[in-house]
Amino acid sequence: MATQKIIEKADYLRNIKGNLKAAIKLLENSLAKGIEDLSTKAVLLQKLGTLYRDIGETKKAYRVYQQALKLAQKDDYKILAADILRCQSFLILKLKNNPKDAEKIAQEALDLVKNLKNKDAQKVQASIFELLGNVYAAQGKENQALKSYQKGLKIAQEIQFPERIIAILGDIANTYLNQNQIDKAQELLEQALVEAEKSYRHAVPALNIRLARLILQQKIMR
Repeated sequence: MATQKIIEKADYLRNIKGNLKAAIKLLENSLAKGIEDLSTKAVLLQKLGTLYRDIGETKKAYRVYQQALKLAQKDDYKILAADILRCQSFLILKLKNNPKDAEKIAQEALDLVKNLKNKDAQKVQASIFELLGNVYAAQGKENQALKSYQKGLKIAQEIQFPERIIAILGDIANTYLNQNQIDKAQELLEQALVEAEKSYRHAVPALNIRLARLILQQKIMR
């Protein structure tokens, strides 16, 4: 199977079917066969790292991200290197609960792509702004977090990047929940669910659970 087809199938298995184990097996088998092109191998490793992260194997994910980053830097592929740094920053935030170190790495990632205008770079920019929002939120800086989320959402909507749109809508909803603005949070989660049902089914179950809990919370409060 051609490498691009492997990437597309892995994305389909993860994002549409929600079959993470099948996506992991596909990428592991493909990498075991050997990939000569460094940037292509880095892409496969990054996707595999993200899948490990999705199933909770965060230490394994971080090691795979490190392998991918070394290859991307050798091949001078700034966009890919920035996205891998973003993934590492996310793990540091979640695994080590270290927002300051996470912010430093995220900013390093943003510096690599902030002046690039192509769609691949803009996808990474949107993702980094979302991550920075998470970093600020972890430090209790809700207004700064909202500004960063809005920057990421604007870019994601302009380039029609559904995965990031859904994630950022969920992040903004979390911020509104923290501010006890439950109606606004529900509206955003409903928007995210509509988008997920169209183009990113991997997120549908979690969004349904969040909405059900939110609706139940509203009923209890009333």
